[in-house]
Amino acid sequence: MTPHLASAWYQVLFNTNSSAIDERGRMIVRTVAYVVANDGTTRVTVIGKTDRVGAPPANLALTQRRAEAIRDALVNIGVPAARIDTSWLGEGKPEVTTADDVAEPRNRVVDVTVVQAPR
Repeated sequence: MTPHLASAWYQVLFNTNSSAIDERGRMIVRTVAYVVANDGTTRVTVIGKTDRVGAPPANLALTQRRAEAIRDALVNIGVPAARIDTSWLGEGKPEVTTADDVAEPRNRVVDVTVVQAPR
């Protein structure tokens, strides 16, 4: 049976100052790849975020590495790069608002959204 999906949203969490994908993140990548492989009408949006520990320029670079790690993992298991939109926000638009230098695990995340492409 081919999966049908209107949209789905996942969050891949990361350790402090890391862009390494853990086992839960790899499971999400495999799930997204399965859906995309079986439905040619889907697109994937990948958005990197981080907490406010560290300098803003370093955090922007870190969110880029995180977003690109997820994108690359998706491509490596068969998702066409042309169907993935990748961006990163640095400290902008956190899940949980905090003061500077507060380590907040829920902000060290890449949002992965699968949506039906417009027809």
